[in-house]
Amino acid sequence: MSAINQQMIYYATASGTGLWYGSRGVFMGGWESNVVNTMEYVTIDTTSGTTDFGDLASSRQYLAGTSNGVRGIAAGGYSLAIYYITIATTSGSSTFGDLTLNRGGAAAVCDGNYACIMGGYKNAGSTAVNNIDYITVATTGDATDFGDCTVARDSCGPANDATRGLAAAGNNAAGNRILNIDYITIGTSGSAADFGDYGESMGYAGGCSSTTRAVFGGGHTGSGYSTAMYYVTIQTLSDATSFGSLTQARFSLAGCSNASRGVFGGGKQTSGGTSDVMDYCTIDTVNGATDFGDLSAGRQGISACAGT
Repeated sequence: MSAINQQMIYYATASGTGLWYGSRGVFMGGWESNVVNTMEYVTIDTTSGTTDFGDLASSRQYLAGTSNGVRGIAAGGYSLAIYYITIATTSGSSTFGDLTLNRGGAAAVCDGNYACIMGGYKNAGSTAVNNIDYITVATTGDATDFGDCTVARDSCGPANDATRGLAAAGNNAAGNRILNIDYITIGTSGSAADFGDYGESMGYAGGCSSTTRAVFGGGHTGSGYSTAMYYVTIQTLSDATSFGSLTQARFSLAGCSNASRGVFGGGKQTSGGTSDVMDYCTIDTVNGATDFGDLSAGRQGISACAGT
C-alpha cells in the first residue's frame, strides 16, 4: 500500500476507468473572524503547512466538498451555488451550477463519476433537510434530485469508496445529535438506508476514506467538543468502532485523503477560537492521529477534497 501515496487511484466502471483519489488535499472556505474565500493545499503524503491555492468565487462556510480526483467540488455553504476547481491547477474556482435547494452543512461523496450532496440545513440558522442531490462531476450543470436521507440531517461526516457513500451522525431537524449512519449507492438514484450506528451521538465530524475503510474524527456531542475517531468498513453494514483520538478536541473540521493517509484540518476548538491544526492518520491502521502541520489561519466550517 505504500505506493498509493505517490499515485492516483483508479477504479473500473461499465464505461471505462475513472479517477478517484490523488496526492493533493485542498481546504476550502470557512470562518476565521468572518466568512472567507480562502483555498489552500497540502501534499498529503508529507507533513507540512499549506500553500495558497487561489480563491473561491465568493466567501463561503459549511460547503460540501468532494472530488473525482481531477475536479474538486464545493457546493452550497448557505447558497445554491456549486463551484469547481481543477485540483492540479492553483487558479481559484469556477461556477459549476446550482443545487436544487439553498443549504449549508451538507455531506458530499463521489464515486469518480457522480457526486451526491446529502442533507444539510436550509439557509443560515434554519432546520435540517433530508434532500440528496447529484451531479456528474466532469460536466457542469445544475444538480438533480437523487432521493432522501433516512431522516433530515446536517453536519454529517462524509466518506465513500468507489460505489457507496456514507453520511455519519449529524444533527436532526430538531437540532439534536444523530447516532445512525446513512448510506447510498452513488451510481443508483434512490433514498438512503441505515448503515449502522456511530460511536456516539455526534454532529460536525470530519470524514475521509481509503478504498475500503471510512474514518471520522472530531465533532460536538451536544455537551462538549470531541477528540474521538471512529471507523467502519464501507462495504459491511455495521456499527462504528473506535479508531483513537485527534490531537485536539474540535468540531466543524474537514477531512481528505490519498486513499492511504487521511488529513483532518481546522475546526472550532474548546477555547472558543478557531483551530489551524491539521492531523493525519494511516487509515488502515487503528492508531489515532498525529500532528501534520498548520493551516494558514484557524478556520471552522471548513471543507476539503483531494485529487491530483
